[in-house]
Amino acid sequence: MTIKNRQAAVSVVPSASSLVIKALKEPPRDRKKEKNIKHTKSIPLDEIIEIGRTMRHKSMAKSLQGTVLEIVGTAFSTGCQIDGRSPKSVSDDIKSGEIESEFSAAPPMRNSSSTLTASQSLRSKYYALNEIQCNNCFKGTKA
Repeated sequence: MTIKNRQAAVSVVPSASSLVIKALKEPPRDRKKEKNIKHTKSIPLDEIIEIGRTMRHKSMAKSLQGTVLEIVGTAFSTGCQIDGRSPKSVSDDIKSGEIESEFSAAPPMRNSSSTLTASQSLRSKYYALNEIQCNNCFKGTKA
């Protein structure tokens, strides 16, 4: 949820598993009648990386590579393959550095400090300073 000019805007980002299943392009099914579905199709690695870019802000990983590894683990848990290979072997290739060229062209995160303008940076420092001063004012009072 973001608030701009006192107007709240809600944006919903689906979970990693739903994005992986959507990338499989399977026909819709009735979830009440059909249980324990095996997802045996294959997803291209480029789509896995795009899902990782979509989920980047929700991930706790330091880099896009870690986020993609999380998505590869999700693909493993759903039972699908990546480029016709097991997600475990793709994960091992990413960890060893064999698959690295896709991550170097990643755009920077939106919330990183390098993308902030000078006025935004000063504004955030000002609010942080005010918050510290306000917290110090209430330390001496008793509840």
